[in-house]
Amino acid sequence: MRDCFDGFVIIGGGVCGCLLAHELITRTDANVWLIEAGGEQAENATDRQRPGRWLHLLGSSDDDSHPTEPSRSLAGRKMDWPRGRGLGGSGRINAMIWVPPHRHDWRMLSEAGLEPSQLERSFEVAMNRMATESPSYLSEPSRLFLAAMAMRSDFGTFAAYRRINRNSRRWTTEQLLDDVRHNNPAAAARLRIIRGSVSTLHVSNGRIESVVWSDSNSTNRTNLSSQTKIISCAGSLGTPRLLMQSGIGNADELSQLGLKTSVHLPAVGRSLHDHLIMPVVHSHDGQAFPGTPPNMSDLTRWQHGRTGPLASNIAECGGFDREHEFQWHVTPTDYLRYPNAKAEAAITLGVSLTRPRSRGQLRLFRDLASSSGFRLVIEAGYLDDLNDIERMIEGVRVTRNMAVHLSESGMRLFETVPGRRRESDEQLVAAIARYAQTLYHPGGTCAIGPVVDDRFNVHGLTNLSIVDASVLPHPTIANPTAVLATLGCLAASQLAI
Repeated sequence: MRDCFDGFVIIGGGVCGCLLAHELITRTDANVWLIEAGGEQAENATDRQRPGRWLHLLGSSDDDSHPTEPSRSLAGRKMDWPRGRGLGGSGRINAMIWVPPHRHDWRMLSEAGLEPSQLERSFEVAMNRMATESPSYLSEPSRLFLAAMAMRSDFGTFAAYRRINRNSRRWTTEQLLDDVRHNNPAAAARLRIIRGSVSTLHVSNGRIESVVWSDSNSTNRTNLSSQTKIISCAGSLGTPRLLMQSGIGNADELSQLGLKTSVHLPAVGRSLHDHLIMPVVHSHDGQAFPGTPPNMSDLTRWQHGRTGPLASNIAECGGFDREHEFQWHVTPTDYLRYPNAKAEAAITLGVSLTRPRSRGQLRLFRDLASSSGFRLVIEAGYLDDLNDIERMIEGVRVTRNMAVHLSESGMRLFETVPGRRRESDEQLVAAIARYAQTLYHPGGTCAIGPVVDDRFNVHGLTNLSIVDASVLPHPTIANPTAVLATLGCLAASQLAI
């Protein structure tokens, strides 16, 4: 290992981190150092390949899960936020849904100062880099749902999701790096991957001068050459945590933690947003979606034809109302119980607000038991804005109307969650508080504007950039992967100049 980093240092090997690494080693002659905390996790390799097994990866060694604080609007519940661990990031463990950016996403980013024409070009590059395909398998409940919605355009537009798959196998941005090793060994020789975690960035005279990182063997402090650029792609939790531990954040709060302020940026860790989904679950008299373990027939269908239930991403289809106020995810399962092998035949119509107004925050607490000396506290702020509660109630009522139409189309349904006895607004609020779940889309904690500029540079520092979901000023309309891939390609084009 060298005692000095040169070129580009990327912290975090998720969607943005691996994309950036790929673009920078192929567009420039510089060295690229990619530091990723997760190891190989070879024990989960089979489940990672099979889309239908993604729920089994939650809580595994591929998941660096973080619990939130109890939420007052969710009946005091804590929520586990899965975060992917290893190259590919959360793409290793998620539902692999690819939804192109909506016009509201472009507007959000252009209002933050990003050039629309550059965003469009970067999206085209991202489309060429990411492996997406139409599904090879749809369950019968999903097919019946889509057929029923096709007869009622007043509900909105619905379709089977494109998936981040290659030949019905999970694909992650880690494979971009494998492709470079195979097709361009000279470029690949300039990529150095470090399996370790970064705890601190040392600041001097308005720039990062060194990085403190640890692997399984030791803790190291590595200096940076004068032209080295640091790009944090550690995500909406990891990036603000790293900044605050490095003295970059709210000066008063850092002082209370005994940390010296390097750059006063009060918005670090603030404006946390996420999509919350309310599952409206119905039992039906059809066949239950296969649970675990997979039977021999399903294994054979996937291994030889790349189809069958193992090719399903569970959240098989969905869509939006006409105004794109709501998004629905449809699963051929009981959303709250699957993959419990005893779960009955069910279909879930899960509704979420595309643009929630509620906001939370991240804070650090002193924790001597932690290797960094700090514990990250997540105050999600779900439904703290009363407008979000009112709109979620409306979303549940619209979902019930959709279920009535689905029943009239021939699929006999019985609502189990929240249950037909819950009719009043007060009863639905209580049900939402009890059953609503995260959609795993946190963002906003190092937003463009108050924390970074329109070229992703952190205010007050000459050699630190951020490219991950933490820079999103507002929630994306739908699943954010396509937007994040676009930002990764845009940042790479700017850094490569």
